[in-house]
Amino acid sequence: MIVLGVSVFPEIAFFSSARVLKFLRVLKVFRATRVIAKIDQLRHIVQALVCALPSIGWTLALLAVIFYIFAVIGTNLYRNIALEYFGDLWSSFYTLFQITMADDLGNISRPIIQETASATIYFVLFVVIATILVLNVIIGIVVDSIDEVKKQAENEALFANSYGLDKELEELEEKISIIKEQLLKKDSK
Repeated sequence: MIVLGVSVFPEIAFFSSARVLKFLRVLKVFRATRVIAKIDQLRHIVQALVCALPSIGWTLALLAVIFYIFAVIGTNLYRNIALEYFGDLWSSFYTLFQITMADDLGNISRPIIQETASATIYFVLFVVIATILVLNVIIGIVVDSIDEVKKQAENEALFANSYGLDKELEELEEKISIIKEQLLKKDSK
């Protein structure tokens, strides 16, 4: 009944502020994140991604510098050839972003390469540096972070296991001392 009432509220003009209730219903989606906490493999991956964020951030900063350098070069060299792609710095940034996403690389590069063959070097260098190298660096960072999280989890499991063994050993020592006391009492009688 309450769910039905909440779903009808946004339809009534008087309760137009009930959009907040729609937003609260959307928040139910976040209940799915509980699955991450229950499945160890997912938890390790999410933990690794969170741990890798600072390194990925610095890699993205490096990528921004690479984009800036190539955007300035592209704007200066190809502004007169392809005004729509390299007319100003922002359109050069967008063009390079398109190239990084492998969107229209041929349509962007072919007309420019027909005008000046040296553009081939520009486009190949950008694709190799920005797309392949940086992507591989980010993948390497994530894989390394996953390895660290797995090692940490294994160490925690070993510690917990050794703590359990230590506790068990203490219990056995107590039992042995009780048995010794009982044997000494029997011998003294």
